[in-house]
Amino acid sequence: MTSHIIKNSTIISNRIINTKNLKKFIKKLVHNNYSPNCFSPEFSILMSKIPEELLPEDYPDGRFLTIGDSLYYDYRSIYQDFRSELTLEYLSDKELKDNLWYLFCEIYLNTDKYKSDENINKKINVYISTICKPINEYEIFIGIENLDEKRGRINIWDFSIVQFSNDDFYNKFGKSKRLEIYKDKFVNRGLMSFIERGNNLKLVCDRAREKAKFNIKILQLYLRNSHILWDDQILFSISEYILTRNIKNSKDIYCTFHRNRKPEKLGSIKAFEELFDLAEDHYTKLRDLEPKLANHIKRTIHWIGEAINEEDYDLKIIALCTAIETLLTTRDERKKGEKIAYRILLLNKELSTPFTNPFKILFIYNLRSKVIHGSGLFICGKSDYFTMLYEVKRILNNCINYVHNNNITKISSMIKNLESKDNIEWLKSWVKSWLGRYNDKIVRDILDAVEINK
Repeated sequence: MTSHIIKNSTIISNRIINTKNLKKFIKKLVHNNYSPNCFSPEFSILMSKIPEELLPEDYPDGRFLTIGDSLYYDYRSIYQDFRSELTLEYLSDKELKDNLWYLFCEIYLNTDKYKSDENINKKINVYISTICKPINEYEIFIGIENLDEKRGRINIWDFSIVQFSNDDFYNKFGKSKRLEIYKDKFVNRGLMSFIERGNNLKLVCDRAREKAKFNIKILQLYLRNSHILWDDQILFSISEYILTRNIKNSKDIYCTFHRNRKPEKLGSIKAFEELFDLAEDHYTKLRDLEPKLANHIKRTIHWIGEAINEEDYDLKIIALCTAIETLLTTRDERKKGEKIAYRILLLNKELSTPFTNPFKILFIYNLRSKVIHGSGLFICGKSDYFTMLYEVKRILNNCINYVHNNNITKISSMIKNLESKDNIEWLKSWVKSWLGRYNDKIVRDILDAVEINK
């Protein structure tokens, strides 16, 4: 693939790839005399082997290198940038991490070679052009349940509603034994058609499903402008089958099946009986609390249940963030995300229990804010959900224990207890120690929120 460098970016086949964080990382590595075997164990690190083909025969420090402290943070930022890049989506998570690790080792073992910006830019240029692959365009066809469109093609925004007869289907896709198996899923029924791009067909199909769900909402919006239609008539959903056709290679046709979310029969819950000891403990303590405070905690349980029932990860995160807000904030507070992050830390400190990095919690909370306020969509993922669900369950348990053990009657009283003068001083010191390592906006935002409590 041909490429060339512009400031903080590399152009690959007319696609601009942001390399600002990569360049920043390399310059820090070669100019700051970084020792990759020195790190503070309380902070995040990455440790791995030097690839054998890069290892000098007389290398004195063994086969392993570590990335720690702020350099690890920069390394993770590069990975996140590249993981969202379409030209690199063909790489698995492990393959992308291995590629980045190889680059890190190569730069570290040859730091003198990359002291100049010119050599850094050349290295980035070669690296990007080597690992990037062209992006394909695919025509997507996916069935719409509860819609039977027989009046030809209808164009809406950037998608179309179509229907194929048997002849239409064969003319479009040809005949093959493989397609014959799935033909009935796409013939004589309403289909949605649109273009999706990428070089990993599984991810292309995953994005196509999300886009189709959004297109359903577009379709519902404009149909609902009719005075003779009501909601129950336009409860469309997408089929479990997707048909893709490579626009540049019409013979490259692929059909995939993705089972829509349905309840799975669990059977007896007797095997999980020990889990209900915790339920009995919570129920007993809730009965001892003031009714208003108990109802507050019950609303948290409601929102956790909503998160479990939702399919979309954005909506799951919104529900879980609402659950945390119910426990750790009051109605009129500002900077709720920052206060949630540090109050989680204070709550765990008071109970001497382990805690999740509060900056990670604020990062996920900020994803929720982007969705809520309209600046992002489909930006939350499975790992965000699992992290937040784990944390919310712990917060619920800790809050119940804390308010019960300290005879607290209101959420505001719990917050006042947590934000004692001594706790705030400890908190400021703790956050400042992180800020010294990670000069990051999320850390600064939490520190600003803490400073308000002087």
